[in-house]
Amino acid sequence: MEKSLSMGTLKRPNRKRQDLRRLITQKAGELFGKEGYHGATVEQISKSLGISKPSIYYHFASKEEILFEFSRFAHNKALEGLKKIAEGSEGAEEKLKKAIDFHIDLLCFELTPGMVDLHWQFSLPKKLARPIKKLRGEFDVLLRRIISEGIDEGVFEEVDPKIVGFCIVGAINFLPQWFSSKGPLSRGEIKTLIRDYLMRGILKPERSRTA
Repeated sequence: MEKSLSMGTLKRPNRKRQDLRRLITQKAGELFGKEGYHGATVEQISKSLGISKPSIYYHFASKEEILFEFSRFAHNKALEGLKKIAEGSEGAEEKLKKAIDFHIDLLCFELTPGMVDLHWQFSLPKKLARPIKKLRGEFDVLLRRIISEGIDEGVFEEVDPKIVGFCIVGAINFLPQWFSSKGPLSRGEIKTLIRDYLMRGILKPERSRTA
């Protein structure tokens, strides 16, 4: 039976523990991608790493906490990347293009499947879901800021930044559900096709023709 969650287990681990936590998280993500979150077990995770179940529970109080850990990792990575883009010196059009490319790269080419299936996050208890929701909210605010800048610069249509931001992120977040690296299109072709499609929905007509 899994241990109950405690706030002590959620504190930042020291450097040595962090390495094994990262390995456990990575392997769990791979298994969640293959078996599904509810199908994969802590025993499978421990066997795949060649360690005991108690070793897993020494680092994580439960399977839910493992899910929380890689969800936090993925959201932090997404937020850090978007912050760099938003703070850049380029215009809003270029920033949004970079943001779309970055998000596609992250979800389809960098993270393991278990880290990008957002449906599993609904399995988190409220106290673990809360910090994930906060990170996602910060990401959304940054994206809306880029869209608002584009409206002020006169390159984007007069749209609702919140609604359009949700549409862009929602479209990209769903990519891992159908994308396959074994398909006929290259990484660059996939990004260009999706980015151009999403940009056409927000660029003013004269900008869309030259994009």
